[in-house]
Amino acid sequence: MAGMVRLGGIAAFVAVLMVVVTIALGQTIATSKILGIILSLVMTGCILLTFWTTKTLFNANNYRRADIAIMGVIALFVLWWLLSLVGGGGMSMGGTGVGIFGIIALIVLLAVFVVWILFSIQSMGYAPTGGGVWKAIGILYLITCVLIILALVFLILGGVTKSVSMLGVGGFLFLIGGLVWIASLIVHGIGLLGGAGKMSA
Repeated sequence: MAGMVRLGGIAAFVAVLMVVVTIALGQTIATSKILGIILSLVMTGCILLTFWTTKTLFNANNYRRADIAIMGVIALFVLWWLLSLVGGGGMSMGGTGVGIFGIIALIVLLAVFVVWILFSIQSMGYAPTGGGVWKAIGILYLITCVLIILALVFLILGGVTKSVSMLGVGGFLFLIGGLVWIASLIVHGIGLLGGAGKMSA
C-alpha cells in the first residue's frame, strides 16, 4: 500500500513535467494533435493516480471525509478530458477546442474545480494526522480553484459576449491559477511521498 501511495506522489511530479513539456512544445503541439493527445493522456492519468492514491493514504489512516470529493474530481476530470478530446482541445488546462463540445468541456472543467474546493478543505482537515504539508496543499489548491473558476467564468462570458477584455482577464487569471496549480501538485506529491514514508516506517 505504501508503494502505491509513493507511486501517486511520483505521478504528481510527472503531471507537472507534462505541463512544462507542453508549454515548451506549444507550437509543435498546435500542429500535432496526436502529440497533444498523448501528453494530455499522460497528464490526466497521473492526476487521477495522484488523487486515487491520496484516497488510499487517507483511508489507511481512517480519514474518509474526502472520499466523495476525490471520486468527484476523478470522475469529472475524466469527463472533461473526453469532452476536450472530442472538441479538439489540446493539452492545456483550458484546451477545449471549439463548438458545443468545447463549451460543455469548459463548464465541466468549472465543475471539476468547484468539487476540488471541497477536496481542498478536506485536505486541511487531514493535517492533524498527516502533518502541516496537507494544510499547505489545501490552501494552495483553494487559491488555485478560486483563480481558475474566476478565469473560466470570464472566458465563458467573454466567449458568449465576444468581449476581448473579458477574454483577456480570463486568460491572465488562468495563467496565474495555472502556476499556483503546478505548485499545488508539487506539494501534493511531497505530501504523498511523506505519507508513504510514514506508512513504511
